[in-house]
Amino acid sequence: MKRILYELKAQPLIAAVTVVGTALAIFLIMVVVMMQQVKVDPFGPEPHRNRTIYADRLNEVRLNGVGWTRSSIGIRGVHEIFDSIPGIERISVFSKYIQDAPVGIKGQPMKKTKVIATDDNYWKIFAHNFLAGHPYDSVQCAAGEKLAVVSKSVASRFWASPDDAIDKEIMVNRIPRKIVGVVDDVTPLATNAYSQVWTPMKTSYTTKSVMRGSEKAAILIESPEQLPAIRDRVSQRIATINSRIADEGIELDLMGAPFSHEEYALGINFGDLPDLEGHKKRQLIIYIILLIVPAVNLAGMTQSRLRRRTGEIGVRRAFGATRASIFVDLLVENFIVTLAAGIVGLVFSLMFAYLFGPLVFADNANMSSDSVVSIGALFHWSTFGLVLLFCFVLNILSTGIPALRASRVNPVNALNGHQK
Repeated sequence: MKRILYELKAQPLIAAVTVVGTALAIFLIMVVVMMQQVKVDPFGPEPHRNRTIYADRLNEVRLNGVGWTRSSIGIRGVHEIFDSIPGIERISVFSKYIQDAPVGIKGQPMKKTKVIATDDNYWKIFAHNFLAGHPYDSVQCAAGEKLAVVSKSVASRFWASPDDAIDKEIMVNRIPRKIVGVVDDVTPLATNAYSQVWTPMKTSYTTKSVMRGSEKAAILIESPEQLPAIRDRVSQRIATINSRIADEGIELDLMGAPFSHEEYALGINFGDLPDLEGHKKRQLIIYIILLIVPAVNLAGMTQSRLRRRTGEIGVRRAFGATRASIFVDLLVENFIVTLAAGIVGLVFSLMFAYLFGPLVFADNANMSSDSVVSIGALFHWSTFGLVLLFCFVLNILSTGIPALRASRVNPVNALNGHQK
């Protein structure tokens, strides 16, 4: 370490540019990685992302060729299509879109707040942290009771503590509702679990109810490997339903649903099937570019630093140091510098994400003045592992060739300051 510090002090400008350049490279890479991680990795209120699939569309196609009706799936559609399919543990139906609604208490100004209607299974798939009270249950949902679960930030507008808010009345879109639970604030990065106020969805329906609606289904499956089999079963169920309604001159189409969380996170439009492989290839190309470009620049800096150490390398060779030992020493020295700069880059990327997370990572439709981003949602130990990996690869790319050249210098020439 003393030798490394001495070398850095001997060439402060080159050392500073090397550290800053490496930190910037790691910063850019980690921002891109975190943008991907927050979409697909499990955290906080969405702990089962790898086992959660989604269905949010149900188109009605006219068999006479007149056209088709684009729509979202409804409560009846969800249950008739997905109920009792092997491999499915639980099904939750909730509003497809979060509503901006006025929320407040009588006698005080209302404030636009994120509101979503859900069934009771929603609380069994998404793991919200209840600070007080409890979620509404299936009986209350079926009856359409006027209840609400609110976030900590909403409760703190009107009451001193979460416990004080329980059983109090709050106006949601001008409808009085009794608060039955208070949950910890949810980051908008948890796109399916996020809201600030949750209300019971009336879940009862009849055989005369339409299959289409304005809802979305989150479906918890036993394991990710069962998704292909579940899709096959769903296709069979859709075929059965279509044969039953053929005399009505229509058929239903799920447009490729259900989708895995990773597929759904890509942002699928109506009629589009997810291109997961293409997305991964594009991500890989971005990572390679973010590694190669700084590596080329850092290689030039490393070569310049090693050129000044030609005499030292000659002395070490003259006293019996092998080429391999010199090569390894130079790699280790530069890796320590690269790692230190990488940690700096990681810290800055986390600070950047924490300060600008809702702007950079979250869906703009979910942004609000109360939006929060926790470091836990952004940082995983796998993130730190990726930093180490990127630092190692960057070190090999930027230092390997210059270090190899330096280790091959003839000792006599090196003592005379020559590079060959």
